[in-house]
Amino acid sequence: MEIPAMFNDSSSSLYDSLRNQDHLPPAVVDLNGDFLVTGIPPEKTQIDYNLNLMYKQMITNATTPRLFFGQPYRAGDDNPTRSGSGSGSIEIAPHNTVHAWAGDSRQPFLEDMGTFYAAARDPIFYAHHANIDRLWIIWVDKLGGKVFSDPDWLDSSFMFYNEEAKPVIVKVKDCLDPTTLGYVYEDIDIPWLDAKPTPRRKGVRVVTSELCQATQVFPTALDRVLNIVVRRPKKLRSKEEKEEAEEVLLVDEIEYVCSKPVKFDVYLNESDVKLCTPANTEFLGSFVDVPHHRHRTSTEKMSMRFAISSVLEELHGTDESEFLLVTLVPRCGNVTIGGVNIEFDSSKSSAQRVMKNFNSN
Repeated sequence: MEIPAMFNDSSSSLYDSLRNQDHLPPAVVDLNGDFLVTGIPPEKTQIDYNLNLMYKQMITNATTPRLFFGQPYRAGDDNPTRSGSGSGSIEIAPHNTVHAWAGDSRQPFLEDMGTFYAAARDPIFYAHHANIDRLWIIWVDKLGGKVFSDPDWLDSSFMFYNEEAKPVIVKVKDCLDPTTLGYVYEDIDIPWLDAKPTPRRKGVRVVTSELCQATQVFPTALDRVLNIVVRRPKKLRSKEEKEEAEEVLLVDEIEYVCSKPVKFDVYLNESDVKLCTPANTEFLGSFVDVPHHRHRTSTEKMSMRFAISSVLEELHGTDESEFLLVTLVPRCGNVTIGGVNIEFDSSKSSAQRVMKNFNSN
């Protein structure tokens, strides 16, 4: 879990001097992005956390196509945040976090990999994106994930220059099967399949409405640790209801300056976030963005979603609760949050069912 040696040879065309000097081999990559604030833990611990994080992003937070791929954003949408604009699980981590990890902290905008405009100058960019593509294939072929059937997505087109320097138009539907593009990924072990996070505490977790409810505190600047209580639309859903729709925690209208690194963490029913790590069920995940330095003063609005159906079952007693305790912890950047709510995603994939088959075998 480090930068491959072939990218670290200064005489090679694969080398880029604008990389974080503290993250060169043998440093282990931090897929959760905690290096932005807390530094890097011991190597073995970091590897374990990486495996836990991958399980969370590929399985727990990827039970529907929209949670895995991200929310739809169509031409003509004026304000997509309320209707659903937002990144998918692996776009946040490991995609965005590896970009930030590899970028050179000596540069004003974390060039090269750490900022949108310069990322492709580093040859490791292409290996990184090939790995994200590989994770997509794993999600579909190994975990039973489903791709979108929406024609707006399938017929979306992009212009490229081919090997003869001639412009060609490629549609999304032309790229869904890598074998038609002339390649396959090596079938190797997937160690994070056995790295399911576990609850930090045992026992029933009771949450009441005594703390401020979500509608009472938003919108607000996330300039401190924020504990709020969110009411669930329905508790004790049946097995059939859970199979039909994923219960989702929505952090909405996340507003921030595009040119600065941004990260905040999200926890569920956790009384002490300082003791909670990616190895724990209570840690739902993070919001991380790759800076766009050319828009130095402009702001972006996004949303972030976390699948919580299985989390509620694993945190004993939580599935019976009417209220949930949500904790937002700012790590870096200036962020304003517009709201926190519970919604249901009915585009459920078969990833959880397939994982049950994995575990039973």
